[in-house]
Amino acid sequence: MNLSFNSNSPSQSGLQRKLLWLLILATLWAVTLLIIPRVSTQRPAIDSKLLTLRVMLCAISLAVMFGWKAFQAARWRFPDTVYLCLFGAFSAATVFSSNVMYSLAESWQFGGLLLLSWVIFRFSPSPAECKGLLWTVGALGLIASLYGFLTYIGADILRPLYPFDFEENQAGGRNYIHSFFGNPEYFGGFAAPTAVVLWGLAFQPPLKLRWRMLFAAATAFVLLILGLSGSRGAFLGFLAGATIVFIGQVSFLAPHMKKAAWLMLGSGVLALGIAVTILSVPNPLNPRDMRLASRFTDLVNTQTASVRERALFYTSTAAAIPANPIFGYGPGTYRLEFLNNVKRLVEQDPRAGTTAMLQELDRRLAEHAHNDYLEIWFEQGTFGLGSFLLLIAYGSVCFVCRRVGIGWRTTTSHDANVTVGHYVTTFAAVVTICINALTSFPMHMPARASLLWVLIGAFFAMDKQLSEAPVSGAGITTDNLSRTKDEN
Repeated sequence: MNLSFNSNSPSQSGLQRKLLWLLILATLWAVTLLIIPRVSTQRPAIDSKLLTLRVMLCAISLAVMFGWKAFQAARWRFPDTVYLCLFGAFSAATVFSSNVMYSLAESWQFGGLLLLSWVIFRFSPSPAECKGLLWTVGALGLIASLYGFLTYIGADILRPLYPFDFEENQAGGRNYIHSFFGNPEYFGGFAAPTAVVLWGLAFQPPLKLRWRMLFAAATAFVLLILGLSGSRGAFLGFLAGATIVFIGQVSFLAPHMKKAAWLMLGSGVLALGIAVTILSVPNPLNPRDMRLASRFTDLVNTQTASVRERALFYTSTAAAIPANPIFGYGPGTYRLEFLNNVKRLVEQDPRAGTTAMLQELDRRLAEHAHNDYLEIWFEQGTFGLGSFLLLIAYGSVCFVCRRVGIGWRTTTSHDANVTVGHYVTTFAAVVTICINALTSFPMHMPARASLLWVLIGAFFAMDKQLSEAPVSGAGITTDNLSRTKDEN
């Protein structure tokens, strides 16, 4: 295995490369699963993950320092420019904030995640390392779902250590699911992309049927627990990501495997319909009296508290953006400005509907806008939102061009097929999180933000490898893709 940071630094120590990648994977494990027992805060899960992320980012920065020469040697590309714009927007928003020290102390780790994603892209993980990343993400989804299932059936084995505060009598039963995240919505936002990754692993080109069935069963389990969480945005994100995986990878399968894949898809859709029905009506298999279907129909019901709250969050945030349109109010300042935003909205629109939504809020403080794009626009201005949308748009264009423009339907190279499969799966997982961000705030939470930025860095690294791979008449070859025994 070639363990150098990149092809321009063949003398770089393999031990340093191993250390860096192990630290990155360890960060995902720690930020997802670690909670400090009996931490004396009102948000034990979030604060534990925040502290863990900061410690791991400091450790990763030391590892990067040892490989700095290799980092500099890599050729500058367009994603480097976009990453630079992203970090520049984050830094400018912090500097021009009216609460500079608060903004820096509250949110520096999210700027660190931008740099971590950039580091992953520059150091270009090998196909084996990308495979290890996806397996890690899938394993974390399974572990978190298993614990979530235990909490649902009343066997919370970690309750003495992790005393989460949640309302068990909430309508719909969804607060029985919290896993390692302390909240069903947070768990759902993590479960959805991990389920997409497991679904993608089920469609890896060189895989026996029994392994495909095992990955498909793991996907079904995580998806079931996701359904119990009642996280609607996460569920819609999963549907989009799973569709991308199926369309993007089914063409690599042998004819008999394609038939099995379509059978798997049909069985999954049928099982999903049965599960939604069971979790939507009173029956012995629905002991918590979930109302899953009604949660989706409530998305267009303006009389529900969830929709009305989001309407207030969205309109008050949008009304405040014109006051600081370029650099925003500063990362992490949304909660400080929320009441001012609401006050400004009421002054601009004193109609009964706005006043009623304000009364329903009952002086509660919203820490996030429940739409990451609006929150980024508010905190980092047009410069920040534009840079992020540019990154997503560029990645989407690369994905489409790579999928359509280069003949991916190749069976001449085992390594190329595996790399493209991982590439499709990673892109689908990123799309899942981005769709969830329309109604939630995964980019502002430690575990989900870490997952997102690590996947984005790995995606652009794989895109770079595929763009450099020679193309033969049968498709992509792998003269310059790292070969490894792990994928044979």
